[in-house]
Amino acid sequence: MPSRESITEAIVNMDESTALRLVEEKLASGVDPVEVLEECRRGMFAVGERFEKGEMYLSELFMASD
Repeated sequence: MPSRESITEAIVNMDESTALRLVEEKLASGVDPVEVLEECRRGMFAVGERFEKGEMYLSELFMASD
């Protein structure tokens, strides 16, 4: 059964261990790496939007990019 967790949500929530685990699981299960990168991109886009709204600070933006 596929995981209901999302890489995007993990990035937005600054949950590095979950994001890394999900990436590894998806790649190991044969998910196209481009699809995994797209999910990461959506997470970073959401973080950028929150930063622009003043809901996140520069330090969180850097943490998400790491």
